Amino acid sequence: MKGVLVPAKIIIGLAIFTGFFYASIITDDPDSWWHFKVGEWEVVNKAVPHFDEYSFTMPGHQWVNHEWLTDAGLWWMRSRGLWWAAGILFSLLAWAPVFSWIKKTRSFSGLAIIVVAAAFMERVVGIRPQIISLALFFAVFEIIRLRFEENRNYFWAFPAMFLIWANLHGGFALGLAFLGVSVFAHHAYLFFSKRPAKASDVWRDIAVVLVSALATLVNPYGVRLYYELYLVAQSSDTANYITEWQPALNTYIFSVVIIIGVFAAFSLYRDFRRAYCRPLFAGAVFMLAMFLKSVRHGTFFLVSAMPCLLPNQICLRV
Repeated sequence: MKGVLVPAKIIIGLAIFTGFFYASIITDDPDSWWHFKVGEWEVVNKAVPHFDEYSFTMPGHQWVNHEWLTDAGLWWMRSRGLWWAAGILFSLLAWAPVFSWIKKTRSFSGLAIIVVAAAFMERVVGIRPQIISLALFFAVFEIIRLRFEENRNYFWAFPAMFLIWANLHGGFALGLAFLGVSVFAHHAYLFFSKRPAKASDVWRDIAVVLVSALATLVNPYGVRLYYELYLVAQSSDTANYITEWQPALNTYIFSVVIIIGVFAAFSLYRDFRRAYCRPLFAGAVFMLAMFLKSVRHGTFFLVSAMPCLLPNQICLRV
C-alpha cells in the first residue's frame, strides 16, 4: 500500500490544483468589477480612496479600502491581459496549504480528509483578496509551528509580513490574533507547568507581537483600518445578507459537520491532546470559534486544525 500512496498523492494533488485553477478562472466574483474600478482609480490618481464614489445608495460616504494594494494589482494584471497569470497565482496561493498537507500525510484516510477539506475550500477559491490572506495565514502558522515544534525561530519576519498583509487584505487581523493566542498559550502552559521560560524569551515574544501590531498601522488609513474591520465584523447586515459571513452551521452543513466532528474527536482524545503542540492547539480552538461565527473563516480554521485532523500525524510536541 505504501508504494501506491505516493502516486495517489501526486494524482490527488494535481487534481486539486486543477480544480482550484478552473474555479479561479470561471468564478464570477460579484466584487471583481469593484476591485478593477477602484484599482484603476488608485493607479490613475496615485492615491487611495477615502470616500465611496461608486455606490448608488451611499455616494460620498467615508470609506476605508482595506484591500487597496490588491485592487491596484488586480487592475494592473487585467489591464495588461495577464488575467490567466492571476488565475495561476491565486490557485497556487490557495493550493500551498493543500500541498503541505498532502506531502505530510502518511495514509489514505488522511488523503480522504484532505479531499473533503479541498472541496470545502473550492467554494471560496477564486481571484479574490481573501486568498492572499489564506496564504499569509498559512505562512504565519508554519512559522509558529517551526518555532514551537522544531525550535527554529523565524519570528523576526512577522513585523514585515504584517506590514505588507495590512495593505493587501483585512484578514491580517485574524493572523495577528492567532499569533497572540499561540504565544500566550505557550507561555501560560510553561508557567502553570512550573517550568516557565526565561524572562528574556517572554519579553522577546511579547515584543514581536506588539511590533507586528504596530507595523499594521503603516497603511494609508492608520488606526481607522481597525475601526473599519470592526464595523464590518459587527454589522448585522453583513451577517444577514452575505452568505460567507453567516455562521458556519447555517451553511455548507455536510463539510462543516465532518470537519468539526473529526477535530472535536481527536482533540478530546487524551493521548493525542498530550502529543499536540499546545500553542497551535489553542490557536486552532480560537479559529474554530471564529469559524462557527462566520463560514468566511473556515479556510483559516482548516489551516490551523489540519495537523489534528490528519491521522498518523501525532508528531507535534511542546
